[in-house]
Amino acid sequence: MNAIGFIWPLVLVLGLISASHAYPFQGSNGAVTCVVFDGYKSHYDMNTSALFLDVGMTRGINATFEVVDQNNNTYPVDLSRSRALQPGRFALVFMLPRTSDPSYLNVIPEGSNPFSIAWDRPVKYTNGVANFRFYSITDWLLSNTSQTISMEISLSNNATEGEIIMSPENFTLVDQWGWRYFADVTFSPVVIPPKSIMKSEITFASISPRSRPVLLEYDFATDHAIQIPLDTSLIEIQMTMPAEAPAEVPSGTAPPAAGVNETANVTQTLPQLPPQMEEPKPMTTQEKVMAARERLASVQEMMRRK
Repeated sequence: MNAIGFIWPLVLVLGLISASHAYPFQGSNGAVTCVVFDGYKSHYDMNTSALFLDVGMTRGINATFEVVDQNNNTYPVDLSRSRALQPGRFALVFMLPRTSDPSYLNVIPEGSNPFSIAWDRPVKYTNGVANFRFYSITDWLLSNTSQTISMEISLSNNATEGEIIMSPENFTLVDQWGWRYFADVTFSPVVIPPKSIMKSEITFASISPRSRPVLLEYDFATDHAIQIPLDTSLIEIQMTMPAEAPAEVPSGTAPPAAGVNETANVTQTLPQLPPQMEEPKPMTTQEKVMAARERLASVQEMMRRK
């Protein structure tokens, strides 16, 4: 089932997790203003994603819209799927290839100069070695008895030597009561070499419909956990420096965006995994992969018992 038929009633719900893209944001040509209140991507079919934008325009101004992706390909608004909500307020839909990432929105007002609104790059959270980013919701299915959330994330290895492991069991979603939901097993453990990045989708299923996601975590049961706040209005996040200095980043690396603490860990008192899940980190790549698979089996067994 594709998301087009039911997704717009979820616009307000999806706004819970818009902090990583700093919504709302806006652009103007001095005479006309456009505000993007929220936005997210959802799978449409095997090759296509639907990009949904909640947009407000200066009243009385007609405009056309285009989305430009990271490869400078342009996609017009899909008029058959978009709709006007109120005077000046629009629910816009753009159909993009699954591999496309929107970079900016072109606004072309009637009788006025066109202008563009760029998306902010998602905030990077790091423990000094692993860099963790949350990009967007890709699917959110909500019913009276459960919800399923899929997210697009990336993990990169900032070290100059040594691998890190990316597997579904590395990721947990925390609700407003501190309950942890484990990611579904949707891919096998992947080894990320130094100075490399892996972008993937993770899915959390069988979530209580009353749960409100507030934290997305990587390796929460270790001493190098990273937590991304999804709704800081509900939960107090305390930023602390790691116990040891992080690996030095080469001078050629681009500086972090303003306001981003590149070496900070986010810590919070939350329920912990059983002791058997908190095993020492293996030394070799093969041992790391084997350990990740063993933890995956443990997580699967835990989820079956829920």
